[in-house]
Amino acid sequence: MNKLRLIVTDRCENKCPKCVNRQYDIDNLPVFDPANSPKFDQFIITGGEPLINKIELFQVMIDIMEPFIKEHKRNPDIILYSSAKKDFLLAYSEFIHLGFITGMTYTIRSKSSLNELKALCYCEANIKKENRKSKSTLIIKTFPEIEAVYSIRNELDLLECETGFAVHFRRNTQWLDPCPMPENEVLMRMDTYY
Repeated sequence: MNKLRLIVTDRCENKCPKCVNRQYDIDNLPVFDPANSPKFDQFIITGGEPLINKIELFQVMIDIMEPFIKEHKRNPDIILYSSAKKDFLLAYSEFIHLGFITGMTYTIRSKSSLNELKALCYCEANIKKENRKSKSTLIIKTFPEIEAVYSIRNELDLLECETGFAVHFRRNTQWLDPCPMPENEVLMRMDTYY
């Protein structure tokens, strides 16, 4: 599978000490030409925080989708990486239901995002219960340090148990410095990023 990890912004509300994309000089990355989107099997939209400007993000997705659909006669597989502190439930729902993304990987960075995360997980569980053919994928990543600092381990255990068939949990994620790029992924940036 030929994957493109696409940095669409360098802006982010979080100041994570080991942010994967901070290890790159974004200005020196190769620039993605949307006309080449049919060459890729999967797109991973990342940043900074892609949800920091949903209007710009919609435009990036449209730029990817148009040439891809023209050649392949189907929507591309687009995964959104996020650790937004707010509004990610609404954004996920909008993007999934409009057919813009096939899934989202969400990384918990603070306790403040836990209530919205719970709502998102239950929403995803209900979607899967009502429509077993739904191909959306929600992945929740946590770091042991975050679970311990914010005392959310028990709440996450319960959430994982109650929604496990619909939501994929990746617990005990480890910080890697530097974080290696997977062999089958290419890292690029948009010509102008927001």
